[in-house]
Amino acid sequence: MTESEAAIALSKQQARSDQLENEAPNKPPETRGAGEYDPNCRAAMVLTWAINRPEVTDVLEIGASFGGGSTAVFGRALKAKGKGEVWSMEAVPVKFKQARQYNLNEGLPSKLLLASAVAPEEMPTHEERLAAGDTRPADWLKGEVSVATLHGMGSMPHLCATHHFGLIFVDGGAFTGPAEWKAINKYCSAVPWVALDDTHAKTIDILVELQNDPNPQWEVVYEELSTRDKELYDGVGWLSKAGYVFKGGQPDLGAVPPVGKVGTTWWRQSGSFGPEVTTYIQQHANQQDFRNFALLRNLRCTH
Repeated sequence: MTESEAAIALSKQQARSDQLENEAPNKPPETRGAGEYDPNCRAAMVLTWAINRPEVTDVLEIGASFGGGSTAVFGRALKAKGKGEVWSMEAVPVKFKQARQYNLNEGLPSKLLLASAVAPEEMPTHEERLAAGDTRPADWLKGEVSVATLHGMGSMPHLCATHHFGLIFVDGGAFTGPAEWKAINKYCSAVPWVALDDTHAKTIDILVELQNDPNPQWEVVYEELSTRDKELYDGVGWLSKAGYVFKGGQPDLGAVPPVGKVGTTWWRQSGSFGPEVTTYIQQHANQQDFRNFALLRNLRCTH
C-alpha cells in the first residue's frame, strides 16, 4: 500500500465518519468510565514510562472509550513531555463525541478519530472463538461486528502507511485483538513499543503466541494480571488454561496457578528494560492497583 493510496482511503473513511458523527446524539462527557484507567494504577505508570522514551512521539490508541482513562493518561504524559499527540480511535459514535469533548475540556494533545481499527471481514466467528476456548457471549461478538460494519473498513493499515507512531496501545473491541495484532505486524512493524490491555481476554492470543514463537521479534518487558472476579477478569485463570508459563514472576504461582481466586495478582519483568520499568512503578504507582496488561518491545527497532 502506497502512502497516496492510504491517504485516499482515509479521506473516504473521514467522509463516513462525518456522517456517523452527525447522526449520533450528543451526551455530556464522562470523567472516567467503568474499567478505564485510573491515572495512578501500575499500568498507567508503565505507559507513562514508555511515553518518556526518546523514540516515542505520537501514540496510536485503539479504543478511546469515554476518553478519560488511558487516552487521558497518554495525553497528560505527552503534555508534560512537551511534544507528541495521542491519536485515539473510537468506533462507537456516541463514545467518540464524549471522548473528544472530554479531551478538549482538559486541554490534552489528543486527536480523536471516529474509526474502526479492523474491517468487519477481519472479525472472528463465534465458532472460531469457541474453538480457542473463548466462552464469552455470542451477542458481544455480534455487536462488535455490527459496529465494524458501520465503518466498512479498518483504518490501521492506512494510518500506519501515512504516519509513524512510537507506541501503539491495543485496547479495542473484546474480539478484535488478534486482527489488530496482525495489522501491527504487517503494516506498523516499525513501531518500537506496543502495549496490550485486557490480556486476560481481548489480547490473550497475542501473549500465548509470543510465548510459543521460536524466533520472537517482540519481547514482553512487563506484564501484570489481576483476578477481580471469578469469571470475566480472571487473568491468571484464563492464561493458565491457555498453557501460559508464569515462571519468574511475582509471586511464584507454582506449577498450577489458582483459578478464579478473587484478589490474585501477579507481575513479571523481563529483558534489559524490565528493571527500569519496575523501578518507575515503585516510585510512582499505587502498588495494589493491578490490571491485565503487558508492554512489548519491538526487537527489530529498539536497543
